Amino acid sequence: MSYSREVNRYVFPLIATNIAQLLINQLSLHFAVNDSSVALSGISVIQNFLFAFGGILGAFSLSFNIKGARAFAESNKSRFKDLLKSSLLLDMLIGLLFMILCLVFGKLFLQLFYGFTGDLLDLSTAYLTIMSSYILLTLLTFLLTNVLKVEKKTKPIFWIGLVSSLLDVVMNYYLVPILGVKGAAISAITSLLLVVLAWFLV
Repeated sequence: MSYSREVNRYVFPLIATNIAQLLINQLSLHFAVNDSSVALSGISVIQNFLFAFGGILGAFSLSFNIKGARAFAESNKSRFKDLLKSSLLLDMLIGLLFMILCLVFGKLFLQLFYGFTGDLLDLSTAYLTIMSSYILLTLLTFLLTNVLKVEKKTKPIFWIGLVSSLLDVVMNYYLVPILGVKGAAISAITSLLLVVLAWFLV
């Protein structure tokens, strides 16, 4: 019974975080597109691409989660720190490389692979440029949340995730009418950056 309570205390914040962020992200997307079909097309395509790419690269963090948890359970602090350092350096290398590729070849990529032209191309390029650091921040997010999971600190994951998602909605509400799609990208990246900084502090 005590083991079951322990598992529930560990898992519930993670499940609640995913449900809350899913609902809030849909609300955020509603404000971000601002009743524009062009904006919806551009944002949706780029978001799906970034989510898929981030999920694939997140496998690196999964390997850290397995090996790091083993080292932590064995009280092997030096190995745990070495694994964390290696994962951090690898995430930063991949994230920075992806950011450079987006900044240099982003427009060409959208033209060749998605066939974007005209206003849709300009709008999507602006969105992708601002979102170029997404993979870097996402990989750092995966890594830091896995560190917290290994240390069984899942409650901060819930509260930080919830606050960041609400902040994203509020920023979208105020910035999108002024800056359009750029406002949506700034909102997303700002909330993600604050999440990474908060988890570093935790």
